[in-house]
Amino acid sequence: MTQDSDNIIKEGILLDSAASDGEINGLDDLFDIEELQVGYIVKGEVAAKFKDAIFVKVDRLSCVLPCSELSDDIKPKTLKIGSEIEAVVVRIDKEHGVMLSIKRRKIDLWPTIDNFYSVGQHVQAKVRAIKDFGAFVDFDDCVTGLIHKYYLTTDITKKPEDVVAVGQIVDAEIIEIDKERHRIQLSLIDADNDPWKSMAEKYEVGQKLNRKIVQIKQGLGVLIELEPEFNALLHISEMGLTRKHIIKNFVSEGDFINVEIMTIDTKKKRISLTCDKTAFNQSGIEETNE
Repeated sequence: MTQDSDNIIKEGILLDSAASDGEINGLDDLFDIEELQVGYIVKGEVAAKFKDAIFVKVDRLSCVLPCSELSDDIKPKTLKIGSEIEAVVVRIDKEHGVMLSIKRRKIDLWPTIDNFYSVGQHVQAKVRAIKDFGAFVDFDDCVTGLIHKYYLTTDITKKPEDVVAVGQIVDAEIIEIDKERHRIQLSLIDADNDPWKSMAEKYEVGQKLNRKIVQIKQGLGVLIELEPEFNALLHISEMGLTRKHIIKNFVSEGDFINVEIMTIDTKKKRISLTCDKTAFNQSGIEETNE
């Protein structure tokens, strides 16, 4: 690869005048990473040509198409600036950008995905990115999947970054394959031993309980411990309070409170609670400065 093209690949992922004007800050500003994954087929226009690589503009994102990834019937000289091409995403990397391939586009994995992967199968996956909603992982050098936060841990108090780290290798179970949308969902929770199954059998909507407050989340509500490592949310609205109320003026961590199960969502692994709103003394209310 020439020095110029090598520098471009190392220095950035954008090929747009808006980027130099500070309108675009990076990959996340152009695409929801959940919408752009390895294996996706994209269409774009040839924006620049170098000795060993071609830059393809997809929306406002510049993707690298190495000449080695062209098909036998497409030569670099036949591609003109502005030519439309269709390629498959083979790498997504914030440091080096998005890499495309035309020759691998002709070997589309998704129509025969069932020949390679199945629900219940375990794979060794590497954490590529962590988001508020979960973690993206790569496996077998060609597939990217999502482990939603509900399937990272049964402890709803933990954030994705509390459970996994970028670069970490995890043993994950495939729980869903969406051939139409080209998406694979995985879980770190063993489906056969998923404690949420027993939780759904043990508890029911309308059931009344007396449980301990384990965490106060100002502006949101309180977490109630149903069982060790299993918490449910009692939202402030179900307490008769608003975001401006200082929750600790009404309850303290360690207090026991009478609650009622309002909803049980086994897919999202979430139980929500309600309570008698008159149980809270509304006199002497102090509010936050929000």
